Amino acid sequence: MPETASEHVKTENKPLTKQEQFWHSHYVRWQQSGLSLASYARSQGLVENTFYGWHARLKQRGLAKPEPAPTVFHRVAIKSPDVPISDKTDDGITSLRFRLPNGIDCEITGIKPSSFAGLLEMLACIRL
Repeated sequence: MPETASEHVKTENKPLTKQEQFWHSHYVRWQQSGLSLASYARSQGLVENTFYGWHARLKQRGLAKPEPAPTVFHRVAIKSPDVPISDKTDDGITSLRFRLPNGIDCEITGIKPSSFAGLLEMLACIRL
């Protein structure tokens, strides 16, 4: 059976337990995902508090880096709606609907088209 990278990691010449291998493997995948720890845990069906606890244990053993996961950019595709937007008013105010890479659907109402750039700039700063 092939070994994973986490099975090769040892501290103080002490091999990892099966639990430590499991959580270290999730830790590595979380770091590569670009998601927050909580978002990653939810996406994998893990209990958030348990993952936080194991993250702390892995840090104590020197198996987890204290720095946060790297920022990841996702391409956004803008497409025309299948049906005309019916909530657009005469003054150009409309609503904006989009889905984040983690699957969360968002709707922002009362936006003027001239404010879209500022809104997108603000959204780019949010980390889930």
